[in-house]
Amino acid sequence: MLYSMHEIVQVLGDAFLITSTWRMCQYATHDQQPLRPGFYFVLWPQRINSPCYDESAHFVGPLPSKISAEKLKTSASALGLISPHSASDETLSD
Repeated sequence: MLYSMHEIVQVLGDAFLITSTWRMCQYATHDQQPLRPGFYFVLWPQRINSPCYDESAHFVGPLPSKISAEKLKTSASALGLISPHSASDETLSD
């Protein structure tokens, strides 16, 4: 499956994350379980026009650092799993 949108986010707790544009947002998962704190590489399928942090998002993580998430993003790109466009070009700091 080719994912058209992707982003690196930082999960803070049971219901909130910080986006790459420094917005705090609530999130939801398909199994309704909270994510563990850490960095996540978030993917959205091609059919999504406007990404939301809900059941349509695929959260990969938690990763121990933003650097680890960036390496995963690089690998996904090299394997052709993601398109070159992301949800945002801005980044989070560790």
